[in-house]
Amino acid sequence: MRGNTHLSTTRCGVSTTTTTSGKPRIQLTITPNVPTITTSAVSSIAATTATGNATITSIGGSAVTTSGVCWNTSTNPTTANSKTTDGATSATSFTTSMTGLTAETYYHVRAYATNSGGTSYGSNVNFWTLSTEPSGHSATFTAVLNGTSQIDLTFSAASGYGADGYIILRRTGSSPTLGGVIDGTAPGSLTLSDATLVTTITNNATTSYSNTGLSGGNTYYYMLVPFNYDGSNNETYNYYIGGTIPTANATTPEFYSAKGISIAGNFTNDGTFVQSNDGNYFSMTGTSKSLSGSGKFTDAKVYIDGTITYDGTTASYMQKTMVNTAKTFTISNNKTFYNELMTINGTLVISNTSSSIYNKGDWTNNGTFKANTTSTVVFNGESGSGSTQTIGGG
Repeated sequence: MRGNTHLSTTRCGVSTTTTTSGKPRIQLTITPNVPTITTSAVSSIAATTATGNATITSIGGSAVTTSGVCWNTSTNPTTANSKTTDGATSATSFTTSMTGLTAETYYHVRAYATNSGGTSYGSNVNFWTLSTEPSGHSATFTAVLNGTSQIDLTFSAASGYGADGYIILRRTGSSPTLGGVIDGTAPGSLTLSDATLVTTITNNATTSYSNTGLSGGNTYYYMLVPFNYDGSNNETYNYYIGGTIPTANATTPEFYSAKGISIAGNFTNDGTFVQSNDGNYFSMTGTSKSLSGSGKFTDAKVYIDGTITYDGTTASYMQKTMVNTAKTFTISNNKTFYNELMTINGTLVISNTSSSIYNKGDWTNNGTFKANTTSTVVFNGESGSGSTQTIGGG
C-alpha cells in the first residue's frame, strides 16, 4: 500500500484519519450550543386568538435565526405543529400573536429558539380558549316590585342571542358597573367592584327570576350580562359586555317595624298619642276599622295593615303613614288627614269632594291612589302653603 491510502473514523465531532504510514491526522468539528429559552403564561386569551410570552436567556454558540411559540392539543408541541416565527433574535423577552385557535379548546404551548446548533424548547404551559362571545343582549329587561321584599325580573331567553345564560348583577342606589367582570372566570369567582352577583342563569330558555329577601326603603338596580362557556371548564367563560347592556330598577317600600303595638279594633285618640321610639310603627289591623278622635299625634307612625278608615278631626301631623300591599286606607267623608311622609303599597282613597289630605314631605306611590274628582291633595306644606292638586278618579 502506498502514499494515499487512508482509514477514517469520526466520533463526537472529532474526525480521525489514519494513513498507511500509521500516522493519524485529527480533524475537530465543533457544533455551537443551542439557545436557552423559557416559556411564560399565555395572555390576552380569546376564543380564537391568544398572546404567547417567552424569554431567550442565552443565544447559545451562534446567532438566533428564528424564535416564537408552538402549540398543539397534545403535550410537548414542536415546530412541526402550529407555530409563530416572529420572536426575538437576541437574549430578551418577547410576545407573539397566536391565531387560528379553536374555541373551547385546551392547548399546550412551548417557546422555541433556533440557531445553527439546532432548536431548543422551553417548558410546557397550558390554557383554555374562551367560548365564542354571545351575539347580543336581551331585547327586554324589567324589574317589578312584588310585595314588600321581592322584585320580579323578566327578560328575553338567552338562546335568542347565542348565549348559554346570564349573570344578574345588583347595586343599591345606582346602576352597577362592569368592574371585575373578567372573561375566563366563573361567575362565583368574579371579584366585582361595586355590584352583587344575584344569580347565574344557566338554562338559556329561562325568562324570569325573582330576587327575594330584599331590605325595605331601597331602590335596587339590576344589570343583565349574557355569557357562553363549555359547560364544565371555568376558563372558557366569555361575557358579552359590549353594546348597550340592559338595566332595570325597582324600589322596595320601607319596612314596617312595630314594638308590640298592634291595634286590631277601632282606635280613638282624644288626648295625646306619643311614640318616641323612632323607626317603629303602631299597626292597625282588621276589616272595617277606624282611626278617629280629636287628639294629638306626636312622632307617631301608623302602619295600615287592614281596611281602615280615618274619621278623626285632629289637625296634628302623623309622622309617617304606610299602607301595606292589598290593604286600604280611606279618608272618610268631610275629613282631613295630616301627614308628613306617605308610602302607598296598597290603596289610599279620598272618599268625597270635602275630604282632603295634607302631606308635608315625600309621597311614594307603589300601589293605587284613588281620589274623588274634586278632592284636594296638598304636597310639601300645610294648607295654603303647599302645592294643591286636583286629582281626578273615583
